[in-house]
Amino acid sequence: MLHCNHSNPTAFILMGIPGLESAHFWLAFPFCSMYLIALLGNVTILSVVKREPSLHLPMYYFLCMLATIDLVLCTSTVPKILGIFWFHLHTIGIKACVVQMFFIHGFSAVESGVLLAMAFDRYVAICAPLRYTTILTSSVIAKIGWAAFMRGIGFMTPLTCLVSRLPFCGSNVIAHSYCEHMAVVKLACGDTTPNNIYGITAATFVVGSDSIFIAISYGLILRAVMGLSSKEARLKSFGTCGSHICVILLFYTPGLFSFYTQRWGHSIPTYVHILLADLYLLVPPMLNPIIYGMKTRQIREQVLRPFFHQTHQAGSSIWFATMCKGVLDWMNHTGLLRNCALLFAIRFDYNLHNPMFYFLGMLGVIDVVMATSTVPKMLDIFWMGSQKIDINACFIQMFLIHSVTAMESGVLLAMAFDRYVAISHPLKYETILTTQRVAQIGLAILTRGILFMAPLSWMVRRLPYCASRWIPHSYCEHMAVMKLACADSAASHVYTMAGSTLIVGSDVAFIAISYGLVLRAVKKLSEKAEQLKAFSTCSSHICVMLLYYLPGMASIYIQGFPHGTPPHIQVLLADLYLILPPMLNPIIYSIRMKQVRKALCRIFPLIDVYLSGFRMAIRRSKAMESRMPDSMMEKVWMKYIWTRQASKGIRRWLNQKTLSMVGKVAEDKPRSERASMERKYKQPAMAPPNASWTPSHPASFLLVGIPGLEWVQGWIGIPFCLMYIAAALGNSTVLYIIKTEPSLHEPMYLFLAMLAITDLVLSTSTVPKMLSVFWLGSRAIGFHACLAQMFFIHAFSSVESGVLMAMALDRYVAICFPLRHSTILSLSVIGKLGGFILLRGVVLISPFSFLASRLPYCHHRSIAHSYCEHMAVVKLVCGNARTNTVYGLFVAFIVVGFDVAIIAASYTLILRAVLKLPSNEARRKAFGTCASHICVILSFYIPALFTFLTHRFGHNVPHHVHIMVAILYLLVPPTLNPIVYGVKTKTIRDRVLTVFLILGRQKRLLP
Repeated sequence: MLHCNHSNPTAFILMGIPGLESAHFWLAFPFCSMYLIALLGNVTILSVVKREPSLHLPMYYFLCMLATIDLVLCTSTVPKILGIFWFHLHTIGIKACVVQMFFIHGFSAVESGVLLAMAFDRYVAICAPLRYTTILTSSVIAKIGWAAFMRGIGFMTPLTCLVSRLPFCGSNVIAHSYCEHMAVVKLACGDTTPNNIYGITAATFVVGSDSIFIAISYGLILRAVMGLSSKEARLKSFGTCGSHICVILLFYTPGLFSFYTQRWGHSIPTYVHILLADLYLLVPPMLNPIIYGMKTRQIREQVLRPFFHQTHQAGSSIWFATMCKGVLDWMNHTGLLRNCALLFAIRFDYNLHNPMFYFLGMLGVIDVVMATSTVPKMLDIFWMGSQKIDINACFIQMFLIHSVTAMESGVLLAMAFDRYVAISHPLKYETILTTQRVAQIGLAILTRGILFMAPLSWMVRRLPYCASRWIPHSYCEHMAVMKLACADSAASHVYTMAGSTLIVGSDVAFIAISYGLVLRAVKKLSEKAEQLKAFSTCSSHICVMLLYYLPGMASIYIQGFPHGTPPHIQVLLADLYLILPPMLNPIIYSIRMKQVRKALCRIFPLIDVYLSGFRMAIRRSKAMESRMPDSMMEKVWMKYIWTRQASKGIRRWLNQKTLSMVGKVAEDKPRSERASMERKYKQPAMAPPNASWTPSHPASFLLVGIPGLEWVQGWIGIPFCLMYIAAALGNSTVLYIIKTEPSLHEPMYLFLAMLAITDLVLSTSTVPKMLSVFWLGSRAIGFHACLAQMFFIHAFSSVESGVLMAMALDRYVAICFPLRHSTILSLSVIGKLGGFILLRGVVLISPFSFLASRLPYCHHRSIAHSYCEHMAVVKLVCGNARTNTVYGLFVAFIVVGFDVAIIAASYTLILRAVLKLPSNEARRKAFGTCASHICVILSFYIPALFTFLTHRFGHNVPHHVHIMVAILYLLVPPTLNPIVYGVKTKTIRDRVLTVFLILGRQKRLLP
């Protein structure tokens, strides 16, 4: 007899949408799009209401509350749902599950309260308009919001407490996409009656009371509106409620359906109400800002203002760009997606591995490069008003556009030759156009495009530009740039016309000859049906040629001889020339060619096979973790991140599944080719596992946190979180002030900006995971994620040490050579010094991760630390880790020793120079400029050396002590650095105070 184990599991497994597992990958795309729209829309609402004083009214304050709640609701669920659908991260810790449940149900209750408050707002605005601002004052609004928040939290806190006390002794699989209360309660093996009763009572009370009061409010509103004299006044008054009514229906209808079907909807398919429950958390956050943005004039005007505020200044060109930007964006993304799908089909469908489709793949790559080199900058101009482009970037863009254009013409010629060989010499087709010959043709096309167009960029680059810098175009087109030159550009003009005529003329001539020969061969066929069938294989190519050459030639010669053509027509034609072919080429080939259509249809189940293989790899790795060979574990994971080093067993399964999906491909092949395909797919079976095998590395590690202080980790996380927030805020403020204040564009502050960036990277790479360990019990960290964290910590610690050395050199030059400070430390020197420091850190620390990844880990997986520190990870290996230890000591002494020596030498020279000054006041002032730097040096090196040495030699130091010091080493310097420099540096301090004084004055001036 089985005995029930009443101990709670450490984690649950979220199934996703039961019954639709095969569609998870595709369902994630609309879910992700809806989530991004919800984020963008609600953040826009918050930003617009904050920036626009005319929106500082009760209605919009309630709307901000609604937007904030929507952000919390969707963010607490959708990232995990996408992790399940895309990466099969089904596991969720039991504490994280309870926290997610609390956020979902608590903030759903808060949203219901906010909708009630908005109904009351509409009632006061319509029934008592003269007393509106006196009734709904800022303090009253804050109290209403606080009451809605406390009610939601107060009602839902007991729900999570009741769940956390239940025993879970059966399955730990939750048949849902997130931790919904009743879905979790169904797993309990104890009495769940209190949960059911309390859940129904809380939901009925919250929704019932809110619905009743909303109905009463609208009853009174309706009575007041009907009392108005004119129909227009009634429509206008009630029209202010339209957005709110839509939002109410959008929230309560799916919410009530989801709630009651979880309890009594047993006849409804599970996937229906789970899908509806997912949409309930996604659709309202996505549509609420759209509804209010469309229905509320003030918000609509504020959102649209950035796109139109320069219309009166820039005239018709800005209006024209604004009208075209959406079309260009749609065309570009459609072209990119279709070309990528076409390339994917050619890569994975062996029926398309012939010369014609190889040339089509080349065309797809060229189209992607052509569109990508221009359209992003175009959209940046249209949307962001970012019209500047660096001169070198301009010439690179010009080179890419014209060289890739020449390459596309060459590929079209190669495709015409392919059609000629296929129709005129069908029996010799595969012997003439072998794979090697196709590669040689492609290489010749690439070389020709580069050789013809490189001199063009070189000639334009050498021209002097002393007049206007405005290019009357959407991208750096050759003739448009050349018109800005103030010297004779006849040579460039002649080369352009000669080069384009030679390339296009020769290609068109050879294409015409090819099709003349094709036409002659087709006419020799006896039956008309055969003639039509043979010539129809050329129809796609002919369409693509016309689509390429006609607008291309028109654009070239209009640019060369523009008289009589309006400028906007020239630019529009040039833009469409770069966008229409990439968009339409894959459409033409997928419509006209049956093989491409079939391949694209097979790709979708093929992707599902790969995803199934990935899921199988995860199951195998978890099941065989204790007995799978070292190399196998690594190969399984590398295969399914799209590498070619798969394990033989997984590869054999995948090839069998793939061959079953595309098996019809081999039926049309000759016997010899079919046999070679079978040999390519079928791999030898994997040998049975041996119990003596040990894994090279586990799939993940477990971070203990602070050993010995596990019971107070939740409380320790609070000051750590506050320090991280202070570090992020302080360093971001320093970066913002240095960027916006021209007087701070000096070497000292540029190095300070480098230090702030380094501090942000250091703290951000560790603290979020640390807090999840402390608060949510999420101790697992993937092996590769651990190595990445290790790399970031040690590399940027080395970078920070180098930046402190550079700051010491800056102080030395500023005090010992004050008159030559700006000439010695020029911008180029600072850039080179920063690049050297970064490169040194990356080069010296990269071997750490490489060496750690090659070590065998056959012991436990628990890292006795709060983050992946190098020596803490190395202690888990069961092999010889002497190389890692020696290399770690070598790097530490090289980096720290060198930097400390330079810093000491710099301050020795500074001290000698300062002591030579005549007065005490001058000496105090000179040395005072170094005080901030000395404080930062001490706060960085002392805990760093302590944690480094105690990991290797401090066996008598309590473990939790040096773990705490190691954590503080990554938190204290990022927290204190901006404070130290902000307090000690008068320029930064004055700038910060100025910003806050301006903000405070603006708030006082607001009505």
